[in-house]
Amino acid sequence: MKKLLVVSLSLLLMISHIQTTYAVEDGSSATGSPYVVPVIIDSKGSCSGVMIAKNVLVTAAHCILDDSKQIAKIMYVGPPGSKLTNGVYARVTHTFIPDDYLGNAADNKIGNSDIAFLVIDKLYPEYGVIEIASENDLISLKSKRAPLRVLGYGSTSNSGDSDYLPHYFDGEFESTYVTPLLNSFGITSTKGNSCSGDSGAPIISITPKKVMLVGILTGGFFNEGGRCSKKSANNSYSAIFSGVSRYSNALHLALVQGSENLIRVKEENDLSYAILADEKRESDGLNVDLQIQIEELKGQLADLTTEVTLLRNMKKVITCVAGTKTKIVTGTKPKCPAGYKQK
Repeated sequence: MKKLLVVSLSLLLMISHIQTTYAVEDGSSATGSPYVVPVIIDSKGSCSGVMIAKNVLVTAAHCILDDSKQIAKIMYVGPPGSKLTNGVYARVTHTFIPDDYLGNAADNKIGNSDIAFLVIDKLYPEYGVIEIASENDLISLKSKRAPLRVLGYGSTSNSGDSDYLPHYFDGEFESTYVTPLLNSFGITSTKGNSCSGDSGAPIISITPKKVMLVGILTGGFFNEGGRCSKKSANNSYSAIFSGVSRYSNALHLALVQGSENLIRVKEENDLSYAILADEKRESDGLNVDLQIQIEELKGQLADLTTEVTLLRNMKKVITCVAGTKTKIVTGTKPKCPAGYKQK
């Protein structure tokens, strides 16, 4: 299992036959959906993903490769259903990918086990609580050609237009799809198609009872020179996805790391709270002492005011003289009579 500390994302790889994918053409708005998040790779490009915990998500492994085919150093994840350019992002701290994922093949086609689990440094509590389809669920959904939904970011036309918001289209589990890729399946649709950058888009099953994450979109057969997949002879679009249930080991490690991150954050918050509490107690103590001093000063000021008032109201005695004559004058503001001077 590869466990690498990550902080960036790579330029999306354009593949000649089975290519990586961006967003949804001919789809419906998924703005605000709790089931899809934008994944930004080193400011060069973006993919899609889905939160499976408040700080853990799943995307396509080839999305997180840089130009040298190494895991990118800087990656960010936006809030569920948000605009790609909203500027509010969490940073990826850890990545977990299957042992048998070796990157894209020599002919630049999607390789085996193209899936990655990412842990981020903040919580997105608004994510949609989603159940991960089991192996039995996969078999059942495939046999029934069950309806599936794809949600992704990026291009909304074959020429590469984008409004930086998520979109979705509905399709069905392709029961007869055959691929040499490990743990991969097919989805077909006549209602919409994937475009360059939809890689990592969640493939979900929605029923009245639950929402299940079935897989992660990894590629599709693209129009020559275009950015969206092309129609088949039966007027439908096809794409490939990796089944999430096949990678329980990587999933488990990611969730454990996510829990460790939460514990560490809680411990850091507890420590910060304890420090703040000590500072507050110290501050409160200082405030009490200061208040006592203020009250004492107020008392002293009141005493002084009283004394000044008494002094001002107290009768004074002065001696006034005029030659050999002397007069004693008493009063609160005594003055010598005309012709006399105070001695």
